[in-house]
Amino acid sequence: MTSKNRGVKYNFSGMNKKAYINRTCSPVLFFCFLLAMLCIAACSDNPVEGTEDTTPTATEVYDERLTEVETAILELQTFQKEIISQGKVKARREIEVPFTSQGIIKKVAIAPGQKVSKGDLLVQMDDFSIQNQIEKLEAEMVQTRLTMENHFINLGYNPDFPDSIPDEIRNNAAIEFNLPIQENERKRLEHERVQTRIVAPFSGVISDVRVNEGAHSSAYQKVCTLVDNQQLFVEFPVLESEIHRVANGQEIGVEPFFQRSNDTGLGRIVQISPVVNEEGMIVCRAQLQSPSNILMDGMRVNIYIRDAIPDVIVLPKTAVVDRQNKLVVFTLQENRAYWNYVELQDENSTSYLIREGIEVGDTIILSNNFDLAHLEEVKVVDKQENR
Repeated sequence: MTSKNRGVKYNFSGMNKKAYINRTCSPVLFFCFLLAMLCIAACSDNPVEGTEDTTPTATEVYDERLTEVETAILELQTFQKEIISQGKVKARREIEVPFTSQGIIKKVAIAPGQKVSKGDLLVQMDDFSIQNQIEKLEAEMVQTRLTMENHFINLGYNPDFPDSIPDEIRNNAAIEFNLPIQENERKRLEHERVQTRIVAPFSGVISDVRVNEGAHSSAYQKVCTLVDNQQLFVEFPVLESEIHRVANGQEIGVEPFFQRSNDTGLGRIVQISPVVNEEGMIVCRAQLQSPSNILMDGMRVNIYIRDAIPDVIVLPKTAVVDRQNKLVVFTLQENRAYWNYVELQDENSTSYLIREGIEVGDTIILSNNFDLAHLEEVKVVDKQENR
């Protein structure tokens, strides 16, 4: 082979192909590997000065976290045994105010939701025709009295001294000249004039007003609906199998059906129907003694009939959990949760009546007890702190 290799063709036919690849690629792979190692060493051996990795591990965080719980010392309380029903609020009085006079509506003095007192004007009817008839009748009565005076003069009596005229003569003259009929007609017209002023028969709230000024009263069936909501009642059914637990004078709680509220109405049962209806229910009626501001006529409500059982162990439902199909209450001893199996005697909408399993004086865990384990260490917090 000469030093000038331009145009010279090398013959690799006699050379091993694998040996050729190893000779040409090995230096390149080695260089890449060396460069990668240098980069890794630079990143791991030169941390930023002044910083330390202080992030705790997941195990450390879990081990240091304690479940925060609220507690209470168990005391004897009064348990409110409940019968739950549903009913409807009714006002003491509710009437459809009728038209007491027919004609053109002159004035509408009310609007839906307006509070009125007894005697307040609701609607004024046009009274022109009646007033005109009264004035005409009064003129006729004046003429009648003048005719009677002339009659007394013709009989020799002085009409300026009516006491000197015998009663029989006066009465006969009045009948002869139709004075009693005119007086009765005047009373009738005065009554009709009063009826053109439609007033509230009692104090209450106006609803369902549809009348318009200028329209004829014959176009409407009523003036409005007047509701006396100063005193509310509630009617509700009770199963005949539970009626033995219900009595007149018994306290009830009332709560809106579609709205949970702490502002619950209280009342007492005043009437129990003596008849069982076709559905096997007995209708009861209670008077609301301290009605809630959100209760109104026609509203559907939940009814809680309460029967007090004093001096028993009562727990809120949040303090009792279900474990392996058994009811458990956690008590606190030396900052650890101890689980106790309990048996229930009864329950209402908010609490349980405990038959056995815990005792008066035990410290009960009230919150965050769903995932607690037996002997687990916990942290006690106040309700305000937990908020």
